[in-house]
Amino acid sequence: MMKIAHLLPHSAQFPLENYSGRYEWVPRLAELQIAQGHEVVIFAGPGSTLEGSRIVWQSTADGGVYKNKTMNNVALVETAFQVKSFDIYHSHFDYIHFFLGDLTEKPLIYTQHWRPSVETAKASRFNAQRNVLAVPPTNFMYQQNKELGVPSAETIYHGIDLELFSPKDVPLSDRLLFVGRVTPDKGVEEAIKIARDLNQKLDIVGRVKEKDAGYWQQLAPLVDGEQIRYLGPKTQAELAVIFSQAKALVFPTKEPEAFGLVTVEAQACGTPVVISDIGPSKELVDHGKSGFVVKTLDEFTAAIRNIDSIDRKYCRQFAQKFDIREMANHYDRLYSQLSEKPTAAPADTFH
Repeated sequence: MMKIAHLLPHSAQFPLENYSGRYEWVPRLAELQIAQGHEVVIFAGPGSTLEGSRIVWQSTADGGVYKNKTMNNVALVETAFQVKSFDIYHSHFDYIHFFLGDLTEKPLIYTQHWRPSVETAKASRFNAQRNVLAVPPTNFMYQQNKELGVPSAETIYHGIDLELFSPKDVPLSDRLLFVGRVTPDKGVEEAIKIARDLNQKLDIVGRVKEKDAGYWQQLAPLVDGEQIRYLGPKTQAELAVIFSQAKALVFPTKEPEAFGLVTVEAQACGTPVVISDIGPSKELVDHGKSGFVVKTLDEFTAAIRNIDSIDRKYCRQFAQKFDIREMANHYDRLYSQLSEKPTAAPADTFH
């Protein structure tokens, strides 16, 4: 049994007011770790709780007294480091662990929910003890870490709840589906163009952030409520039904994803995926068998015309490699390796 501390930003207060896949992923992992017999504490926003959860929640004393977001986050992490009984710290920040990691002698890993950058590499050099290790969710990310010189542990694929994301007993529709933040990088406009060029119907699921409101207003005239529909954000349970009904998930992303959970969630529900050939896409879709990994809009349209060649049962079969329970087991093995060492070792020790 180990004592594990997960570190989330001070602004992450549960239950979350708005959906965040990154933040909601953490208590799902924590619950599985508790089931394995570990003691788990999540450091997050003040007053955090989840109904029916066995997780212990902690925050800064008095809930944080600083107006500055960074200062609140620093105070939260420092509060966690003051507890000397933890065996390992698991961060879900972008950079702060590098600047504060030397305050503890314990190993500190962080799941890479975002792609590494030159700034990530520069920040990693502040960690003199080298007890902070990235955990990339794809081999694509692992390779990027290696090229940038970011200390990295082995790849651990993100996992999903295969009971929740499973084929539902609902009629199959003739509608394509886009799921993701409504932002230019995700390719919403391209998804609409593909559907219109094919005279296909398209449903759009996702949140429009304030910064992207102008972009969405430009697309609004194309969203007629019939051929092109905007369904807004949805819960995971609602998404599982929507995935199960969809003809295919269309994801013409323009930027490499760190992982892209919706890709495997769709396949777990039996839905084929047509995705841009960028970043880790070929790790997440079995080209020609669970969907298509394509380079151009013309290839997107050709793939959708050929979507009936994809066996929806195979989509489910392929997605089972992304089981959240196996992910938790993989983290458990990594924790054990690291806790046996005085400090974390370079990446090649674990890959």
